[in-house]
Amino acid sequence: RTWTEDPKKRGGNAVTHLTFCLDTIRYLMSPREVKQVVALTDVAGDPQGRDHKVAALLNFEGDTYAFAFNSHENNFGDCSIVVYGTEGRLSGIGTLSLGTRGELQILKVKGTRGLVGDIQKKAFPFTTLTGLHYEGERSVTTIEFPGANMFVDEIEGFNKVIEEGGEPVCSGVDGLRCRELCTAILKSSIEKRMVE
Repeated sequence: RTWTEDPKKRGGNAVTHLTFCLDTIRYLMSPREVKQVVALTDVAGDPQGRDHKVAALLNFEGDTYAFAFNSHENNFGDCSIVVYGTEGRLSGIGTLSLGTRGELQILKVKGTRGLVGDIQKKAFPFTTLTGLHYEGERSVTTIEFPGANMFVDEIEGFNKVIEEGGEPVCSGVDGLRCRELCTAILKSSIEKRMVE
């Protein structure tokens, strides 16, 4: 594992390990692609040029945003993803790690909060001193994921494509796009600017 400590060989430490998250975000946002990246890492503070933590804001086509964070110094991370939509929220809790286990939580809010002018506004969450509340009908569904070996699933899926035909879920182009994103994230943090 010594190659992970050598910036010339790995091209990013915490940034490289962010790829699980970046792959998932790109999959969920497909077919939109990232058009701009703004990022911070602690690479400048390490004499050997290693990054131990990274925070990146991704601007996708259609002006949809995603935020990704990774830290090798956080002992209590849960490798999760949260997607905020117009009618609810999807939370994958503990689902972005090598030994994938965890749960998927789906929050849906139905209803409206009345008319503003001629426009019907959807129900929305609001915060009071007692916590977060929702107008309208609210439902929460939780699905537990028993776990799987991602590498075994990846190889079996690839073998199935070879044997039966079709396209793999993730292509070489997906790997290339993720590598380009990692490079843009490092460049943004080092040059302290937004990268197209």
